Formats: sequence, structure tokens, C-alpha cells
Amino acid sequence: MALNRPRRPSKRRAVPSNNRNHLLRGAIAETLERRCLLTTVHGGDIFDFRDSNGNIIRAQFQGNITAELIGASSAPTIINLPGQLNGQDVDGGVFASSGNDLFAIYVSQSDANAAIAIAPIPAVGSSGMMPFSDSAGSIIATDINGQQRAINFDANTGAAYLGSRPGRIPVLDLPRGSANLGVLPSSFNAIAAGLIVAPGNDLGKFLFGGTITGRVDISGSINQFYAGQILTGSAGGERVGQVQRPGNFHVGGSIRDLITAGGIGTVGSGNTYLSGFDMTTGGAVGEIQSRGAFRGNVDATNSSSAPQLVADQLETESSSGGFDQFQIGGEPASDNNFEKPQYLGSINSPTLGNGGVAVVNGVLGGNPDFYGIALLGGQTVTVQVTSNSPGLVDLGVLDPDKRLIATDYNDVSLRRTQEKPIQFTADRPGVYRFAVAAVGDTEFKGSSAGGTPTNAGDIPYTFTAKGIGNIAIGAISATSIADNASISGVGAGIHVGLGDLGALVTTGQYFSDIGNHRSIVIDNGNIRSIEAASIGKLDKRGGTDGKGGTGVDPSAAPDPNAPADPTTDIFITGTSDPEITVPNGSVGLVRATSGDVFFNYASPSSTPAIGGDYQLIDASVNFAGVLIANKSIGVIRAAEMTIPVSFFSVDADNSGDDGFIDLIDVKNSLGTLNTGGPPITTGLRGNVRYMKVGGSIHRDPAFGGGTPETVTFDIGATATITDDSGSIVRLTPTGGPLVDNPNFDPNDPTS
Repeated sequence: MALNRPRRPSKRRAVPSNNRNHLLRGAIAETLERRCLLTTVHGGDIFDFRDSNGNIIRAQFQGNITAELIGASSAPTIINLPGQLNGQDVDGGVFASSGNDLFAIYVSQSDANAAIAIAPIPAVGSSGMMPFSDSAGSIIATDINGQQRAINFDANTGAAYLGSRPGRIPVLDLPRGSANLGVLPSSFNAIAAGLIVAPGNDLGKFLFGGTITGRVDISGSINQFYAGQILTGSAGGERVGQVQRPGNFHVGGSIRDLITAGGIGTVGSGNTYLSGFDMTTGGAVGEIQSRGAFRGNVDATNSSSAPQLVADQLETESSSGGFDQFQIGGEPASDNNFEKPQYLGSINSPTLGNGGVAVVNGVLGGNPDFYGIALLGGQTVTVQVTSNSPGLVDLGVLDPDKRLIATDYNDVSLRRTQEKPIQFTADRPGVYRFAVAAVGDTEFKGSSAGGTPTNAGDIPYTFTAKGIGNIAIGAISATSIADNASISGVGAGIHVGLGDLGALVTTGQYFSDIGNHRSIVIDNGNIRSIEAASIGKLDKRGGTDGKGGTGVDPSAAPDPNAPADPTTDIFITGTSDPEITVPNGSVGLVRATSGDVFFNYASPSSTPAIGGDYQLIDASVNFAGVLIANKSIGVIRAAEMTIPVSFFSVDADNSGDDGFIDLIDVKNSLGTLNTGGPPITTGLRGNVRYMKVGGSIHRDPAFGGGTPETVTFDIGATATITDDSGSIVRLTPTGGPLVDNPNFDPNDPTS
């Protein structure tokens, strides 16, 4: 292997003392000679190069930063990495010659104000980076069925590429050999594909207009991380349930915003290819927001001993400027409406500390900015917006059902409330939105949606939220969400060590790809909100076409898209419903906005009790699951409960006499004639306070199943009933024989 370095000498060298050999692994035998071609850069530098697809890629750097760009080629002869550093040719190459992919970036020195932006530009010497145009093409990889095929990257994710490229540079580690790699420590025996930030260093922003493979390892914290698409792990593809390279996206401290235009851990709808994305953080995660599908795992330890990023958060959207100004810009970072807010977790603020606060510095353009914070019902929160020139902005609070419940403006004395704190108590669980708008936009619509803001131009402001509690993961938001496999040593798709999981939000389906493990494990905290079009999937067999109906055939192939028919279908479970472990906390909202909820359904006998309450379960269609709580259940709402068999238990620890279910509200049928209704246990002195069923109601099979009998008592006879709380109720019909009212007309309400 041959290694080349640029002719331009580096200005500032900073070699970290810590040895990170576990990041850069030993040599791997290859059929072709591999070479690494390097360029050392510093804050203020701009480096342009041509990649293997012929794209002109620009890499620019800001602040206190020193980094090494490492290219790789699979050609059998030595080819320098041609390019221009600050307008000057480097490596003696001709810029127009065939290029090489960017294999790795090693950052030896940086801080929370440093930034990297990499994206294509239109032509040699031109300006205007293009992070959202085109894509990086495709790779040859193994799909989830084990077949080799071309995997096409998501459209409009950017044409740049970082890491290994199966089919060209398939290796994830390149042997170093004996050459000097500039700022890369001599203790490294191989070069790992992807991004590595040396120990003891934070990074302010990393913006990449394309696809990232290999690994990301940031030893400290990072404020904003953007990529068109993230396929860390095994770019060559993995089968469902395989994570061959655990911890392939690692942040030693906290990460505020992880944003992508395309998928994370997958491409397209997420049904064909998995890279084995596996994220671990020593600190907290503000948000993971993907405009594509999410397939992978997240483990947020949220330890107080992890490196801390003591800085206020930045708004991800930029009203002016893009990559050239080290701003994300574009639709992936848009926060201009209720459906796509910037989600927030709790941070360590330099002014307010780390006691359950969120602080964001933003710039308001013509449309309002929305921030999302998941809250449990009963939480009391104080929020405020302030601007550099008081009287320019308003703040509105919207609950999870889009109701505007509080503002800092009024019609009597504006100066008494404008830009003053708002305190409110959440009356329901879910993601609350906090809208910042220019004065006059009283409905927080913005100029593009018919609002009438009175102030034009950009308005800097600060949004503050206090009392939000310890949120370890603010939100994971994507077009669909599924965990892929157990995290090593934890056994969960999503794991939080200390603090709450704020929200899982998707307009598509949320499910678990792997059975027999906990989808979500929260060691010491709560799950605040899970909201999806549907939650869980239920495989079923029936009929020779596999679509259910009469003539049940258990050998038929499952058809997850066929409508359920509980009277004839045979249900095969255990592969895709989320199962949770929350031993010391509560669960706020679990909602399917247009489909079914299957929850804790595959392993009812091994489902553990949560330590607190279930507040609101809401299924637009069917609910099937196991809800066991050491305390109470608030509301269980569904269109029907006809898939066998759910189970509800409160006061599971038989402690506190707190076993109450406030309401079970079923629009249609509760249970079926063949399987009965859900068993319900409330513990000593417990109670189901209300039950509303619009269709047929069926008994717990332990009491015989079937529908309740109608018993008619004669006048004067006493019916003695013991209700579910143990209270004895006596009902005695009185009066004479019933006589129809001859004047009653069912078609005339006045009669």
C-alpha cells in the first residue's frame, strides 16, 4: 500500500495523546492494492476535489479545527488525490483527472464553535454548495433476504460520499502500513471509514450533503449533525437482527440535533436493506429527525460523568444562508409548522444549568418557528420567548391535539404579558408545540399560510422552557420507525440509562423487527409519547391465498396487509409488536392515528409491570395488548378490541391501593364470542370507574366468555350486585305496570 501527502505543509499540528486503536482496526487482506491519499486542513480552509462519480465536492472548515481528509481508491496503480486547497492545486495532480471517494475524516483538534460543511458544487471554481440535489448513486449490497443487488440511495440526499463503498471500496478499515499520516496518531494501525473526532474534542457542526457509511465516532459532544443519509455499520448490508458492528455511531457526550433528508440505517421505505445502524451516547440526544425511514437502535446512557456540552441550543432552520454559511438550510431542517417542529430535550445551559431546561437561540423569518417538547400529563412547565428588541415576537402553546391553549399576548394590556413567562400544567400527555411568531400573527400561521405578521425581516430571539424534567432522548422522528436488533449488553432497540424517552413520532408505522426482546427499556425514567399511524404489526394466516377468510390454512404465507378477520384468521405473533420495560416510571401517550395498536402483545406471560401509570392509550382501529402497571391506567380508547386477547392489570405490586382504570372507551365491540373479552384485575380496593362500549361486550373467558345475559326483575324484587370494587349495590324496581305513553312520537322530540 502506498500513501501520499499533500505538498502544502500544515500550519498547526495537534496530535492527541490518547490511543484509540479500538476505533481503527487491524489490517484486512484485500485482493486489490489499497491506498490512502491525504489532505490536512484547518479553520478557514476550503478544499475542492473530484470524486469517483465525477462530482466536484467542496469541504470547508470554520473555527478552531485541524483535520485530515483521507481518500481511497481501488485502482491497482497509485493516483494522487487531485484538488485545490484555497484555490491552489495540491498533490501535484490535475484537478480534472479521475477522482477518489472520501474515505475518512480525522479531526485532531476542534471545539464547540468549530464546523465542517461538505457538499457538491456546480463546477470547478464556482460557489453555492448543493447538499440537497441528486444522490450519491448506489452500492452493491446484500438485502434483508440475503440477495446481492444494487441499493439505490434516496433522492435529493446529496451527491457527496463518505466511507466505504461496496462494489468499489468494500472495506471498512484500510491498513495503515508504515507511512506517516500527518495529524493521524502513529499508534493507529488502520484507518476506519467515516468520521472520527479525537478524544477531548467537541465539534459544533458537521454538515454533509450526501451519504455516510462506515462509522462515526465523536469523543466529545456535538451541537448539529446533518447528513443526506446515514448508513453506518455494514454498508454491504445486514440481515434482520444482525448488528455486526455495534456502536457504529458513537457520541461520547451529547448530541443536540441529528437530521437527515433520507433514511437512517436503510433506504427507501426501509423494507429492503439494513446497514445495522447502532447509536450510542454517553450523554443525551436532543432529536433524531429523519425525512426518511429509521431502522436501527439508540442507546442513550445520559450519564452525568459524560462530556458535557455547556452551550445553548441552536435553531436548526436557517432563514438565510446554507452550507456555505455553515447552516443546514432547506426542507430537512424546516420547523415552520405543527407537524415538523424542532424537537427538544433537556440541556446543560451556561445560564440556567442542567435542571430540566431547554434554551434555543433562533432567528425568526416570515413564518413561525415551532419547537416540540414531550410532556406527561400533570407536568407544570414555564416557557418564555424574548427578542433583542422587546415587542417583536409572540409565543403560543399548542397541546398535542393542536389546540392553542396559551399565548403571551392579550387584548387589554399587551405590555403586561408580551415576552413574559407562561406557566401551564399539561392536562394530557404528548408532544406540546411552542410557536414563535412575529407580532400580529395571532394564529401562528405565518405569511405563507395567511398569517399577518407586522414585522418583516429576520428577528433574533431566545426560547426558554423550564421544568421539563430530565429528557434523555427528546424525540426520534421519521416516516417509519423500527428497531433492528438488541444492543450489546442491554437487549433493547431503544435504551435510556437515566431520564425519559421524550417521543417516538412517525407518520407511518412504528414496530419492532425482532421478537423476544424488549423494544424499549428505560432504566430510570418514563416514556412520554409514542405516536404513529399504526403501532406494531400482526402476522396472520388463513385461506389458501394467505389473506384470511373461510377455509383457514395455517400453512399459508402471512399477509400483513390483509384486513384482520378475528372470526376466521389464525394469528401468528411475536415478530413485530413493541414491548417495553419501564420499571421505575410511567407511560404517557400511546397513540395510533389511523391504524391498530399492538403493544406488549407477543409475550403476555413475560410482560413486566411498569413502575407508574399508563396515562392514555388511543387506537384508531383495533387495540390488542397487555397493560400491567404498579399504579393506575387513565384511559384506554379504541374503535374495537376484537383481536384476542388483551389483558389489563393495575396495582400489580399490591401496594398503595391505587389500582384504578378511569375509562375503557370502545366504539364498537369489546372481545369476541369465541375468545371473550379482556381479563381485568384491579387489586385490593381497585376499580374500573367507567366503561363505555358501543357494540357487543364479552366477558373474560375465566368467567365463561360469551355475551352478558339480560335479567329482568319483577316490580318489588331486589337485585343484589357486587361491583368490581367490592361494594354491594341493591336495585329494586318500583311502581305499577308499565304503560306506553300514547302521546309519544319517536319522530317528534317535543312529544
